[in-house]
Amino acid sequence: DKIVDLIAITDDIRDEVAVLQQRQRDNLFVAGKPNLWNVDFKTSDIIPLPPRLQKAWHENAKTVHTFSREYNCVYLAPIVLLLILFYALIIQKFWKLKFTDADPHVVSVERIVTKHPVSSFVFFVLSIIIIILPNMPLIMIGILGIVLLVLSLAFMPKTIGQQGKRIIQFVLILYFLNFGEILFWYFGQYSRIYVTAETIVAILLTFTFGLAGLRKKTKNVHPFVRKFSLLSVLLLLLFCVAFISSLLGFMDLAVLTQKIGVKTAAIAVIIYSAYVTLRSIIYVLGEIGRSSNLTLMANRWDGFEKRGVQLLNILAIIYFFKFILQNMEIYRGLMDWLIDTLEQEWVIGTLHLSIGGILSMILILAVTLGVSYLIKTVVEDVFLPKSKLPKGVPAAISVTIRYFIVTLGVIIALSAAGIELGKFGILAGALGVGIGFGLQNIFNNLVSGIILAFERPIKEGDIIEVGTLLGIVKEIGLRSSVIRTYDGSEVIV
Repeated sequence: DKIVDLIAITDDIRDEVAVLQQRQRDNLFVAGKPNLWNVDFKTSDIIPLPPRLQKAWHENAKTVHTFSREYNCVYLAPIVLLLILFYALIIQKFWKLKFTDADPHVVSVERIVTKHPVSSFVFFVLSIIIIILPNMPLIMIGILGIVLLVLSLAFMPKTIGQQGKRIIQFVLILYFLNFGEILFWYFGQYSRIYVTAETIVAILLTFTFGLAGLRKKTKNVHPFVRKFSLLSVLLLLLFCVAFISSLLGFMDLAVLTQKIGVKTAAIAVIIYSAYVTLRSIIYVLGEIGRSSNLTLMANRWDGFEKRGVQLLNILAIIYFFKFILQNMEIYRGLMDWLIDTLEQEWVIGTLHLSIGGILSMILILAVTLGVSYLIKTVVEDVFLPKSKLPKGVPAAISVTIRYFIVTLGVIIALSAAGIELGKFGILAGALGVGIGFGLQNIFNNLVSGIILAFERPIKEGDIIEVGTLLGIVKEIGLRSSVIRTYDGSEVIV
């Protein structure tokens, strides 16, 4: 009952917040304040100063205290400890390896990980904390954002060059000024002067440093600088809108556009810094792996690096747009709409299908194939070579495990798609009678493959003669086998 009551209270609060946000969006294009030059600035809005500062401190401290009480952050301690041990271990192992500047990825790794281990590690940990705790109070997010930008300024310049360094510096200044709005909202009409001055500084800095990559067409400009310069065109437009809105009294629009511009620039810098840091860690793991004697990953470290960087690219894009949408205050509404769309069902006869179910089925099948390949690799390359099983038994075990996992994954995928297995079994039985005649040879081969896998009358490496073919058995599968003839050709039987 208590849980139900808490859920009801939470839903009511969310509804109230949604109403307030909708009201604020409706007032974006309403001039709720007079023009800036018509504002009557009063001394009472700023004096006395101490009570206003005390109120700002009390309300923000109360928010932080409530958050720390509701979220038990003790579990973060072992996570941070494990990350420290992991980071220290890979750096120590990497230092022991002798590389030259000609080795791939060594220069980028040294610039980030080995020359700045503390700053890159703290940045890495804080980035993970922000992902784990997305609902932090505004003041905590602001402080963590400033710290992350400062850390980026410590270890990124060697990678992105002096122009990139100036970009991080000007983004840090804009972020700090935007963070100051938390304090100046307690000073009445004087907050408008602060917002207007903030937009002027943003326009000047963006035009001077943000667009520098477009004005200087040199070959030494880092790709990050060029991409950020393109983004700066949009930022400059947002800051100009914020400046004009602040002058004309559209304060909700001014604050929103200014916040979107500043936070977008900060998100771009932080996401790219996190991407470079994690990419360096992947390269470190790859170099350490190549120097090890790990049988499982032999000749697979290049693929590990390639797939790791590809996954990192996808995650960077996803989190960039996620944080942008959260900053624009449309992420929750967009996700609710997306969930409703994915859960919407279509009835086809007795089947109840949905987009979410179909996507879940595809995802489960992809994961099943990946797990099947991984287990096959582990069993065949690590465990079976060390066993003393008779020849041919390891191959039979590997085939059995692989097909068992695939079959289990298909069953789970069909259930996730909303297909009832009982009705599917009846349909499969009805179709099996007709299809069986056309696929009779395939099923005969399948049964023969199962018999060969378990009875093992023929094993891999045996010399056999099939009709006019004479050769060595290279591979035994469930449906077919591969024979290598003495002239070097491979024949599927």
